Amino acid sequence: MKINLNYRWDKNAFLKANYYNLKYGEVALIKKIGGPISIVLCLATMFFIYIRGFKSQDVIPFILVTYFYALRWPIYKLQVSRNFKKYSERDREISWEIGDEVLKGSVKGTSEGQFSWDLIKKVVKTKEGYLLHRYPMFHWFPISAFNNDLDIKNFEDLARVKVKDFVNVK
Repeated sequence: MKINLNYRWDKNAFLKANYYNLKYGEVALIKKIGGPISIVLCLATMFFIYIRGFKSQDVIPFILVTYFYALRWPIYKLQVSRNFKKYSERDREISWEIGDEVLKGSVKGTSEGQFSWDLIKKVVKTKEGYLLHRYPMFHWFPISAFNNDLDIKNFEDLARVKVKDFVNVK
């Protein structure tokens, strides 16, 4: 069985892939522990303000909470947007041929390569596509790149069999 995908690696696809990687990839652990730690720091700071009065360093935990819960994605989005301008594969057609043993990818006019399923450590299914983690890098397969619903189903079935860590976040 072969599944073919084709899509344009534009800024929108790049941002979506990076958003889901930020949310569910390796760096997601930082968010999972960073947010609660910053909340605990805020509570402790409020306690110390109550006990000893306000000091200038008491602002730091509140800045951390603001960052983790309000500013993290906008700042990251700005950085990713800047990186996209430097990206040699921007605005090019990406093609994938997905088989039972090997995934072959190519970027029109620049590069191509292949790798086996055992290099994929995690697949994250989102409402907009699939994020395949091949640490430290990842690959994005948007739903719109599949030819039909049968290809989506076949890909998902294959990914569930080949990759131990399959996460559905819809």
